Amino acid sequence: MHPFKEWICQLTCIEENNPIILAEEFFMVFSHFEYALKKARYVENINNTVRTDWKGFANKYNGVFGKIMKNNKVIERAVEFFRKEPPRKQVLKNNTLGWECTDNDRRIKAGQGKITLEWLTLMVRRVRNNLFHGGKEILSRPRDIQLLIFGLVLLRCWLDLDENVKKHFIDDLPGKETLRAQFCFSPQTEI
Repeated sequence: MHPFKEWICQLTCIEENNPIILAEEFFMVFSHFEYALKKARYVENINNTVRTDWKGFANKYNGVFGKIMKNNKVIERAVEFFRKEPPRKQVLKNNTLGWECTDNDRRIKAGQGKITLEWLTLMVRRVRNNLFHGGKEILSRPRDIQLLIFGLVLLRCWLDLDENVKKHFIDDLPGKETLRAQFCFSPQTEI
């Protein structure tokens, strides 16, 4: 079995047995990916505060990612899921917590907006924000599980876009031999 497909199967098994472990995997991969972006100098200085330059990364690799997306069914499926089911933003209206899509998310969902790597990085960051900041119940809905799985799929794909990011991600994984092995294959080949 192709290593990328095997990894997807492992994620699915985790999801079926314990969604909390899946959430932990997402947190670890997301935070380490963001760390690798910073180490690779995808940073911006805003009022002497360092922030990850997701937009710079996305703009640099938007065209390359578009080609990968067209040639890989798993990546294409992940992108299509985010288009149809974008993670919503938590809002407070009339003193009540709720969820809503942004106008841009609605346009993309309706097929009227262009899916860009910048938009996808925003979607994966929103998954992280919703989960991290307590915007979700204990992963009780299948849609939430799918957002985590497809978010991991995209993060893994994005590692191959920039060798420097990938190097920092893999080389700086302290004591995580099994995860390091999972991330040494390329998902960009057809599976």
